[in-house]
Amino acid sequence: MSVPKARSVGVILAAGEARRSGYLGGILPKTLIPVAGRPLVWYCLKSLARLGSSEVIVAGRADGGILRRYLDSLDPRSVGLKRVVLHEFVVPTKSPISTLDQAIASNDEPVAVALGDDFTVSPDLETFRNQFVRSSMDVAQAVVVDRDPAAIRRACELSVNTSRQIVSIREKPRVATSRLRGCGLYLFKPGAYRAIRRSMRRDFGRLSMSDIVAVAVESGRAMGYRIRGVNVNMNTIDDVLRAWRSVRGTGRL
Repeated sequence: MSVPKARSVGVILAAGEARRSGYLGGILPKTLIPVAGRPLVWYCLKSLARLGSSEVIVAGRADGGILRRYLDSLDPRSVGLKRVVLHEFVVPTKSPISTLDQAIASNDEPVAVALGDDFTVSPDLETFRNQFVRSSMDVAQAVVVDRDPAAIRRACELSVNTSRQIVSIREKPRVATSRLRGCGLYLFKPGAYRAIRRSMRRDFGRLSMSDIVAVAVESGRAMGYRIRGVNVNMNTIDDVLRAWRSVRGTGRL
């Protein structure tokens, strides 16, 4: 698949097996689980548009055409995009990194990445992108303050200094020592993802996006930007209900 030329490329990583989504995962692709009347993928597309993407590649599982039919019916302009492309995987991928490797054929533009189970409604995404573009960092991750240690243990924990530089990142820590939880939204400067990917000498089929960020942390070139609003890592029915309640409570879409 050739990647469409664009000012900025967005990628939604949604080619995993969705084992923790309960009965909904057996009925719908996780990206189509509804929240406040819209499927999860709509929120991911909206987030990537606000992060500067004009075209988005949805890297999803081959599911009998359900996701394709939804995307074909969607007017990209309704979410602030010029074009949405579906890249279907017949076999579920083992890690976000392997999905991203296959979804993007080149990396000459800035890249924005959203995990397919990330639900974010925030007024800060444009500012996040602008701050990153002006910085000397290679990679950035959105973070939120989360007072629930269990939620942090299910995701990733970060420590960020006053200059917004990530000083440590831990995927699914046994004990949470920070109140900062990573969101499934990432930004890469042109060429940064490929450079970091080449520097790693591990099994990419087993790595998470946190491992990519960790390499940039080691070189002091990773930014963690706190966003306000709602962020839910959508893995269980309880997460879906939490996202519904959050949107209804804020009234923001």
